[in-house]
Amino acid sequence: MHSNTTRLMIALALIAMFLFGLNIGRLIPRATGTPTQPTPIPTPFTTNENRSYTIKDCAVSFTYENNQTLTEASMAATLTTEGISNKIAIACAPEIPRPPLPPEKTEKVNVAGIETTLYHDVSAKDGTPIDAIIMDHPKNPKLDVGFFGYGEGFKKLLSTISF
Repeated sequence: MHSNTTRLMIALALIAMFLFGLNIGRLIPRATGTPTQPTPIPTPFTTNENRSYTIKDCAVSFTYENNQTLTEASMAATLTTEGISNKIAIACAPEIPRPPLPPEKTEKVNVAGIETTLYHDVSAKDGTPIDAIIMDHPKNPKLDVGFFGYGEGFKKLLSTISF
């Protein structure tokens, strides 16, 4: 046989063994390594104390209830309450667009001593009501602050906002 033909046959045989070995390896169950420990479930607080939080990059402070879970981001935060699908979101960004709603779906409110507009709207996804306040940041003219949520928890949060 010619030497190039021999090399080709050897290369094809090696590739075939490699592929055969891969298929055999798929049939062998894998070891999981260390067993995973179940995540401990935090016990709920029995006191009615509230917690304070400040979004540092945005300089917005607020108080939330112990039964709410805070999810942090650099210029935003989300509050969720166990057993309730309603979430509250606070975000800072340059030029947050205001919803184009008719005057009957807006009202004037006071947040941290500043008069602003509260927008009453519904989710396009499922028709869930949502309220939004989008206002200029009083200490940083390059930022807007948005508060999004609905219900009594949202109203309570708005009464605790400070800049």
